[in-house]
Amino acid sequence: MSGVAETILSNAGAQPPVSSTPPIVEIFQILYRLAGLGLTSLWTATTYLYLALRTASFPVTTIVSTVYAPLSYILAPFVLSVTILANAFVVTPYGMLKSALHDIYPLYAFLVVSLIYAGGIGLCARTLCRVGMSALAKPTDGNVVTESKKTSTS
Repeated sequence: MSGVAETILSNAGAQPPVSSTPPIVEIFQILYRLAGLGLTSLWTATTYLYLALRTASFPVTTIVSTVYAPLSYILAPFVLSVTILANAFVVTPYGMLKSALHDIYPLYAFLVVSLIYAGGIGLCARTLCRVGMSALAKPTDGNVVTESKKTSTS
């Protein structure tokens, strides 16, 4: 008995064994095991939830499938009327408008781009004319009599 006690006491102050793998490998191993455990738990919970919902919804699906046939015969005229009105007043005009706008789009794009360029050219021409007029015009003083003033005084 004294041999076992001496071994325990002598190992009590010893250093823990040094691992031969780097710490990052150990961290990845722990994360791998945790991810596996989490995914297994998630799969099990999902399976049990699916089975519980399927079992709980069985009476509802039975009732719906029993009531569907007579209800579809009763509501058939209403559904048919709504379908005809929707096709006449929504689907067909929307399709025609969509087709027309699809065909007109290149013309629209051309006109918009040409208007933008025309506005830019007009602004450049106006600026060029003003710069040219200010460069070519003689400096005038404020006492110059214009033609309209000459005719009104005579």
